[in-house]
Amino acid sequence: MVESNDPKVWFQMAKAEFDYACSDLEEPKQDFFAPTCFHFQQSAEKCLKAYILAQKKRFRKIHNLIELLQICAQSDSSFINFRDDAAILNPFYTDTRYPAHWPIGFTREDAEKAKEAAGKIIKFVKERVGF
Repeated sequence: MVESNDPKVWFQMAKAEFDYACSDLEEPKQDFFAPTCFHFQQSAEKCLKAYILAQKKRFRKIHNLIELLQICAQSDSSFINFRDDAAILNPFYTDTRYPAHWPIGFTREDAEKAKEAAGKIIKFVKERVGF
C-alpha cells in the first residue's frame, strides 16, 4: 500500500466511501446496517484527514473523530460545531466491526443519522478546502 499525503486523494476516498454507503442505504431489502454505518464513519474520518493534510499538518494513526476535529479546529475553530456529528459516528468504527461489541442491532434510522452526520462534515470540508 502506498501512503498518500495528497489531501485530494483522501477527499476522493471519503466521497467514494460516502457514496457507497448511500447506495447501500438505498437498497430496499437492506436489513443489516452495521457495514453501512461503518462506511459513513470512514467517510467522515477520511474527510477530516484530508482537511488536516490540506493545512500541511499531520495526524497520528487515529480513528477518533472528535480528536480529529480538535486538530482541524487548530486551523478553523468552526470544526468544533461538528462535535455532535462526530459523537454520532465515533461508535461505528469499533461497534460495527468486532464481535466483542455484538450483538448490536443497527437500524435504518441509525444509518440515516450516520449519513446526515457524515454528509455535514463532508460538505463543510469541501467548502473550506474547495475540492
